[in-house]
Amino acid sequence: MSTVETPSSDCIGGSRLSGSGAEQGYDYQAKAFAYLAAHVLAGQALGFFSDPEHVPAAISVETGGAGDDMRVELRDGGCIEVQAKHSLTKGAEFSKCMERVIGGLRGDPDLRVVVVVDSSSSAWIRDDLREDIQRVGEGRSDGLRAQARGALEEVGLVANGHFTDEATALCARLRIVKVDLGSGDDGQAGAFAILSRVVADHSAVATAWNLLCEEGHSLAARRGRRNAIRLANFLRRHVNIATSGTTPASLLGRYTRWLSDLSGTFQAPILDVQLPTDTAWNRVRACTSTEAAVPSEEALRRRIDEYSEWSRLARYGLGERGT
Repeated sequence: MSTVETPSSDCIGGSRLSGSGAEQGYDYQAKAFAYLAAHVLAGQALGFFSDPEHVPAAISVETGGAGDDMRVELRDGGCIEVQAKHSLTKGAEFSKCMERVIGGLRGDPDLRVVVVVDSSSSAWIRDDLREDIQRVGEGRSDGLRAQARGALEEVGLVANGHFTDEATALCARLRIVKVDLGSGDDGQAGAFAILSRVVADHSAVATAWNLLCEEGHSLAARRGRRNAIRLANFLRRHVNIATSGTTPASLLGRYTRWLSDLSGTFQAPILDVQLPTDTAWNRVRACTSTEAAVPSEEALRRRIDEYSEWSRLARYGLGERGT
């Protein structure tokens, strides 16, 4: 394990506090990945749809699906597409987002989509539209706010002043979720609490968060995928993973330690000693057909010498010399 310095306060959480709106959007997406990754590592249900069975198992980034930004695979075999939007306001980007989301829901009856926004987004989106979509999904169409109703009308869920037959079913599988992920925000604090069950030393939680944010940037650039095993192995190179508890990361840590203890040595029956696998095990090398057919004299001599040495050890032990 190597040590990693915690980034300075102007880059905490993998964010750059200055820069263009596009850069801040990429940073928010990376932090949203870190937030989801913490849930994967801890085996923590997401709660977007108030379903305790929605435990994430893997995350793919830049999928091109209805969520586009991320695809979360669930343990039960389902999936949730996620769009992460920083400073989302009414306009072309919002319209494109809604069209993509509703189109994806229409095309896949099993799909669920979550649009994750922060407090810098318009209040009517993060509050009014969020609440009204959930109400429509529960079968209510009365008392909706005008802007929310207009947004649903733009994507064809309202026709001739009435909600269409598909509106309830589609909205039941759509959520807008407000998650603030800046330094000290509630969303980041929640992720930190989850990560405290994953790392062995609570002082390493911030480092783990920053590493996951940077991994989010890296995966977005190459459209990668991470499951619990790969996330835990990634973090293990920099911080100690807790081996107590029942989180996927902890279970993996215990399994890795058990496997290392089990395969780290092997028993030499005649010598009645335990030998280290990495140095004492006889090497086996695949030969090409040419090497196997006509080995050189030097190669034959070397192989015979190696065989003779192992034969000597088996007959006389490690500390004696045979004749």
